[in-house]
Amino acid sequence: MLLNTIRKALSKIVLERIRPHVEQYLSHSQSGFRPNRSTSDVAWTHKWLAAKVNIENIAIKIAGIDMSAAFDTIKRETLLKILEDIVNEDEHRIIRFLLSNTIINTKIIGATEKKPFFSNIGTPQGDSLSPVLFTIYLEHALKEVRPVLPKPLTPLEKVLPREIAYTDDVNFVAFQDIDIEEVGKVLEKYNLQVNVDKTEFTNLSRGETIWQTTKKVGTLIGDQEDIERRKQLSSAALVKLKNVWLKGDKITKYTKLKLYKALVKIIRDYGLINIRKLHGIYKRRYGQNLSFEFFRPFMHLFPPMTFDKYLESLLYEKRLKSDIARLLEYRSNGITKLHGVKQFYMMRHRRSDTKSQRHLFSQVLGHVKDELSCQAWLARQGGVEGTTKAPAMPLTAAPRKPAPRLNIEGLPGYERLNQLEKEFCAEVRLIPEAYLDFSRILIAECYKLGSLKLAQARTLIKIDVNKTRKLFDFLVLHGHIVKGS
Repeated sequence: MLLNTIRKALSKIVLERIRPHVEQYLSHSQSGFRPNRSTSDVAWTHKWLAAKVNIENIAIKIAGIDMSAAFDTIKRETLLKILEDIVNEDEHRIIRFLLSNTIINTKIIGATEKKPFFSNIGTPQGDSLSPVLFTIYLEHALKEVRPVLPKPLTPLEKVLPREIAYTDDVNFVAFQDIDIEEVGKVLEKYNLQVNVDKTEFTNLSRGETIWQTTKKVGTLIGDQEDIERRKQLSSAALVKLKNVWLKGDKITKYTKLKLYKALVKIIRDYGLINIRKLHGIYKRRYGQNLSFEFFRPFMHLFPPMTFDKYLESLLYEKRLKSDIARLLEYRSNGITKLHGVKQFYMMRHRRSDTKSQRHLFSQVLGHVKDELSCQAWLARQGGVEGTTKAPAMPLTAAPRKPAPRLNIEGLPGYERLNQLEKEFCAEVRLIPEAYLDFSRILIAECYKLGSLKLAQARTLIKIDVNKTRKLFDFLVLHGHIVKGS
């Protein structure tokens, strides 16, 4: 069934809005049209039951019901009544609108006259919302079916799933016989017709082998049988492909070229033959300088060569900015010739090594400016060397050594700072990009309120309170924000 674009868009919007509510309403046994669920869950559950039968030496009965034209038999008023307890009022109103006044136009080959007719039952085929609405409708019906099923008696029965469902394909699991007629009577209340003749009964037991060739959602329950069947299907497919592709009388060269460009060339050009290897190459090339995970979506927008050129240009830009920042550092340290750079690095390395070494005289010079710290240090040294036998006296603790400056050169946002802001970020140990974000928040809030208090700033940015105070004072000092009274 073909639907207009507006209806498709509206159905998509409603589907995204109701999905969390639907996930809470549906039982774990339903795998159809749910995120991260598929027919693999149904096939795996049947195989798990078969394994349980072989391990525990038990017998399990499975009844797979077949519902005729399930999507076309839904009572819309009943469905809308069920949805009242699941979705909110706005979503319920939109779904009612989508299900009301459904007009269907039929197209018959050779017919000259089209007669549209109204549909007041079922959900529109081809609508992305229809399968989800059906699973809700079926889940409500199954809640009345469950009391009819044989009750679990042993602890093992309580562990086993009582039903396995994929949309309208429902299998009931029990240790006793399942009365399908009683199940059909309950489902008839919701206008869901069970085809008793097509209902499939499967007995899982260690002594029987017929269940191994039983097909569930396209997969045989027996592992070996399923593998053999898949091998036969793949061989048959390859034979058909050989007959169609290699024999010239079956397909023209023009069609072969179109298929090659659509199915083969695009795989080769985009490096999709070994996608992990391609991503590994990108990470080794750009991992230290660019966030490849951030740029990966652009692979869908650019041709391969354009995408590579795009990444190379970004890498070149980053390296160029780094070179410019390094040259600015040389100039700020008085270096005007490149041959002086080596001497500069050698002297800076020697200076850092000298600062890291602790000498007695340097410690005295470090404490001589503060009288209390100097006294505390001298008393501590005297106690260590045993030069004083006086009783220990409470001493004032020396002030904590300030943290070293942060090297912000080359960090994100470094080029957007002026010299004062660079000094501030290095002194406060604040990353340039974080400084830009925090200052933008504070400036915007000050513009909105007319002024800003320190307490308000601390509620806006969740960082160390001392850093917040220093950032607040810095912005006030340079006139970026107005301090509130």
